[in-house]
Amino acid sequence: MTVAIRAIITIAPSPNVLRNVCAAYLDFGRLRPVIYEAMFVLPTTVKFASDDTPTALQTAFSELVAALGPRREMPEFLAELLWSALHGMVVLVQSERISARGADDRLNILVEKVSA
Repeated sequence: MTVAIRAIITIAPSPNVLRNVCAAYLDFGRLRPVIYEAMFVLPTTVKFASDDTPTALQTAFSELVAALGPRREMPEFLAELLWSALHGMVVLVQSERISARGADDRLNILVEKVSA
């Protein structure tokens, strides 16, 4: 996931970089549901947002922060909120609590609000 996000940001930057990064996250959850569940849903002793967070996770989170662009107020908190929303979208669609049919519209609204 980190490699895909980094490629979107650095190799093919565009005005839609944030939307493309968010779409890549949602695609990862949709296309690899078992891996996604193991990484983000099942209980773990891995510490997030701490000095004990593994380097690979810190790097992935840094890429999400970078996707927000420069000059953001409290970028780490904004990235956490964005990640939370994306995670909720993946889990709710996978569990069929919300329809996959509205995924693009929800993504567009989320990116618009975060970009404002």
